Amino acid sequence: MKSAQPLYTVGLDCGCFEVKFAVCEHLDSRCRVTCLASVETDSGSVKPEGEGIEKSVAKALQKVVTQHSLAGFPTAIGIPVSQVVMKWVGLPPMSDEDLQMAARTKVRKDLPFPPEQAYISASSGARSDSGETLVTAVSKSDLKSLAATVSSVGLNPIHAEAE
Repeated sequence: MKSAQPLYTVGLDCGCFEVKFAVCEHLDSRCRVTCLASVETDSGSVKPEGEGIEKSVAKALQKVVTQHSLAGFPTAIGIPVSQVVMKWVGLPPMSDEDLQMAARTKVRKDLPFPPEQAYISASSGARSDSGETLVTAVSKSDLKSLAATVSSVGLNPIHAEAE
């Protein structure tokens, strides 16, 4: 009988000055970290507003993907906090669907981009002691650009979250 083959995944934390990554091996119900590292980006090409981060990340990642034979691995991306808007808002308890719609309305004026051009999520599990809900938003174009960068070096982006 053949033994199960492990599944390997990559986690990325893409910052302005370095990209941190972890490679995990999943077998049965176990997960083992097989590689942890960080690679400096070309921070001189990154503007203060975060523009140019994708180009800098791609250069750093290409070396890692090639050196560790990571092409095709499913990858979770940590979105740079400079590209994420987070806000605690007062919303009463409600269904998850209603919560998502109410959150979009509540943070509309606080976003540096149109809400229609953003992924906005309210976490029903992240309520403060005062009853506020954590709402996060990221520009669709920023996230798509970062995912395209990760894809361009041979990784397979499957998940993204704020770091």
